[in-house]
Amino acid sequence: MPLIFDPTTGLRAESTDVIRERVRAAWVNAFGREDTPPLETTPDTPAGQLVDSETVFIAEKDAQLLALASQFDPQTADGIFQEALASLYFLTRKSAQPSVITVVCRGLPGTVIPRGARVMAAGNLTFSALSAEVIGPSGTAEILFSCDTPGPVAVPARLVTGIVTTIPGWDSAENPAPGVPGRHEETRHDFETRRAASVARNGHGTLASLYGALADLNGVLDLCVLENTGPVPVVKWGVTIPGHSVFASIYGGGDRDIAEVFYRKKDAGCGTAGDSEITWVDHEYGGALYTYRIQRPTPLSFRFRVTLRPTVSTPADIEALARKALVDAFNGESGSRKARIASSVYATTYVCPVVSAGIQNLVSLQVATDEAPEWAGSVVVPADRVPVLTEASISFASV
Repeated sequence: MPLIFDPTTGLRAESTDVIRERVRAAWVNAFGREDTPPLETTPDTPAGQLVDSETVFIAEKDAQLLALASQFDPQTADGIFQEALASLYFLTRKSAQPSVITVVCRGLPGTVIPRGARVMAAGNLTFSALSAEVIGPSGTAEILFSCDTPGPVAVPARLVTGIVTTIPGWDSAENPAPGVPGRHEETRHDFETRRAASVARNGHGTLASLYGALADLNGVLDLCVLENTGPVPVVKWGVTIPGHSVFASIYGGGDRDIAEVFYRKKDAGCGTAGDSEITWVDHEYGGALYTYRIQRPTPLSFRFRVTLRPTVSTPADIEALARKALVDAFNGESGSRKARIASSVYATTYVCPVVSAGIQNLVSLQVATDEAPEWAGSVVVPADRVPVLTEASISFASV
């Protein structure tokens, strides 16, 4: 009873019913005698029990071989097999990534807040600045800080409580909006998405090569790269892109690393757009200074409303279970597709995680944001915003 190979579809296994019939026929044939009745192999007989057991072993063997065969396809490989395939592209799975928040730093205009400057937060957490920034004429500067504790640490609004690194002219720090949670070791889905994008990483000048190289940077939690090849400004995903320019919206990652990618991948003469300026010094050829612009997206706070009809079997802690399931799915921690910059977030995407949490009679699932408060079935995330969701932003209603 071997596996069946079809050149067009690959390996497939026989159904359990077919396997059992083959096993039963073999047993009947082995014990067959002209002067005795056929062997009784119904499930309630001793012989039938042995036939069923052998069937289970064969089906399990087939399942294991099918699982092994699936590990040779990058789209279905997992674990060490996925890492082996990715090594052909000189990629390794990213380790746990820290949560990132946008901190509003206030103080004397002109004060430089260096890379690595630290702030304190509730829960004995500390965060470090990802890049050096200068407090502007308004007395404020928005700076990305990453948590010194790796992994998906919850980062609600107003988590930051004070300054650790004392710098003259730097008076206060706060995060008025939630941040983007980090993640555990890179998931199978995220790793495969990055591998597919990395195919163009060795290219030069194309949007795909720029995206692939940026996605491979350590600390980058989310990004999108858009392009306008024409001479007239165009609007894409809610942002205006000047003519002959690239718009890269990147949450996380160091300015220096990002600037080097632009230097290596972007053709001369192509403009860049965004609210932040980064530079790269080419020490190989006379110390030439190159300046690029990127977008540092700001958080867009999402809200969900779960409407259900409770039953006697509904868990008492269903709200806590559903909140965790929703947040995990939203952040791509449970195998779901992560909500990203420049995308449409559909409420129906999260129906399965909510139902799996224990809600049997789900009436509706709706989504909104702080800026679009009307409940709807979907929300569009602009290219200059990064979607975030906290458990406190999920509400429940019963009917």
